[in-house]
Amino acid sequence: VAIRLATGSATVATISAAGLVAPLAADMSTAHAALLVLAVGAGSLFFSHVNDAGFWLVKEYFGMDVGQTVKT
Repeated sequence: VAIRLATGSATVATISAAGLVAPLAADMSTAHAALLVLAVGAGSLFFSHVNDAGFWLVKEYFGMDVGQTVKT
């Protein structure tokens, strides 16, 4: 989540977090590795703001203004 907030990019956050936790996943069971993948993915979806393309897609798709989209 910290990388997501700092960069504003879900893609950068996912790739960076995956690189940071990859050494930890080597010793994990398959189930734990799957949970780690879900955690990385969920963390990248947290707090979309105005410099993220997904923010603008949601805004346009639902016909909201910027203020409404930030509140969602």
